[in-house]
Amino acid sequence: MATIVVCITIQFVTYNSNFVVVFNAAYAIIICSAVNYAFMAAANKFLEASTCGLYGLVQPIATVALSYAIFGDLVKVHDLIGAVCICLGLILVSRAQLSEQRRQYTLIDGEGSEIN
Repeated sequence: MATIVVCITIQFVTYNSNFVVVFNAAYAIIICSAVNYAFMAAANKFLEASTCGLYGLVQPIATVALSYAIFGDLVKVHDLIGAVCICLGLILVSRAQLSEQRRQYTLIDGEGSEIN
């Protein structure tokens, strides 16, 4: 947060506090901090902490999508490759967690029964 304040102060001095700088600062403070915290806290009620933390990795994908939708920025090839890698990683970790939960359930049951 201190870094954002320093950057905003430098930009105010450099650009004489125009609307774009104020809008960018407000977006960084409100959307990136407060809304993200609220969403992550709500998600923790329904998901395990490790799963909820993993989905924090989706933020770069959301940033690229919003940048395209709001500002019309072009989506580059390396953005798409990164998004695919993140999604594949999330799928692999989620499947591994599910497999581990099923294995623990089977060991606790003691009879080798499967989860339907």
